Amino acid sequence: NSVTSVTSIAFRKNCLYSRYDDQTVIKRDLSNPDQPINLIQGNKLHSFNSSIIISPDQEWIAIGCYLESRNYVYLKNFENSNEYKLYVQENFKPDFEPGSILTFAFSFDGQFLATVTKNRSILKPSILKHSILRWSMSSYKKKIVAKELEAGITTIAFSPDSSLLISGDKKGNILRWQDNLNIPPFAENLSPINSLAFSQNGLLAAGCEESLEIWDFEKGEKIESFTEYTQIKTVAFSLDSNLIAFGKENGEVIIWNVDKQHEILKYDHKGAVTSVIFNTQTRNFASGSQDGTIQIWEY
Repeated sequence: NSVTSVTSIAFRKNCLYSRYDDQTVIKRDLSNPDQPINLIQGNKLHSFNSSIIISPDQEWIAIGCYLESRNYVYLKNFENSNEYKLYVQENFKPDFEPGSILTFAFSFDGQFLATVTKNRSILKPSILKHSILRWSMSSYKKKIVAKELEAGITTIAFSPDSSLLISGDKKGNILRWQDNLNIPPFAENLSPINSLAFSQNGLLAAGCEESLEIWDFEKGEKIESFTEYTQIKTVAFSLDSNLIAFGKENGEVIIWNVDKQHEILKYDHKGAVTSVIFNTQTRNFASGSQDGTIQIWEY
């Protein structure tokens, strides 16, 4: 039997939520992690990588799903249990393949959700294009930020003031987006970028194939370039901005102290690391891997 990969993990209070590539979603209470609760039953016929994220105000969970020939972001409100589905295609038009929603992110103020989607040209189905959409969390309506982009976007994030969307791509470019405005690139010609993360104090980290890069985003100044760290698949900051965690293709997970410039924790999975996350409520940290395992640590 093939291993079901962990595609994404997210903390909310004392619980850890995990999404697997067959779309299974599991909740674990940290006080009793060996008794998982199955929230969404998986479907191995429609396996694909996608995200599971919690809004900064801890009110919403967002999950990438594919059901009945439609791709969507499933939203559920923890407070009132309201549910919404943000569909990529309009008017119940079927999607031909699962996983057209590549990645998504909440804004820092919780007012918006951004998605990166892929679509095939009707005339040339072999050609993929990407679109960036911004969804209102009050009306659940979408606005096209950019469309018909050359395929290659791997990661998306909101700037700390929630005014800009920041994307990273396979060409090593970090681009800024704001309602079709032509904004100069933030950074160019890095190695392929797999993950972006902002800290609360305005640092931007890029996990790349050949390095870990850190900037002061507001000033546009690069602070560090760690070429000794390669094949970084996922990055995250702690709430106090003092720590950055990253996971690698070879299964290695490292937590780095930004101020003191040294590693404080290093361990391994048996497969590529797909997700790292700090708990904003406790001093717990977790990582998920293609080997199907999740490791939870205190720091």
